[in-house]
Amino acid sequence: MGRPTKYKGEETIHAVESIIEMMSLEKFFSFCGIEQIAIALGVCRDTIYEWCKKYDEFSDTIRAWETKRNALFYNLVPSKQVSPSSWIFLSKNWLGMKDNQAQEHSGGIALTINKVITDERPDE
Repeated sequence: MGRPTKYKGEETIHAVESIIEMMSLEKFFSFCGIEQIAIALGVCRDTIYEWCKKYDEFSDTIRAWETKRNALFYNLVPSKQVSPSSWIFLSKNWLGMKDNQAQEHSGGIALTINKVITDERPDE
């Protein structure tokens, strides 16, 4: 038997909803990470993840927090509160964005290389 849970149902959900209401561009970095939510609730971040698995209402509230965080996040670069390189890094971590380095070509270079290779073969 472990410690009693700090999860208090509606009280815990209300605490997260209060954080969501306080979130703004000016206070963005005070509430942008799951760690800040955990600190506000007096638990570690792993507990937040466990509560999300166990309590659907809490999971929904955390998703609402993430939605507002992500919406505010899009406005950070124009507000000059974060450098573009930091914004890109956070986009990859929070929003799942990726660098797209796919390159398309017509096959022209492959045909040229193939021709060079076949032209250089000694006669058999």
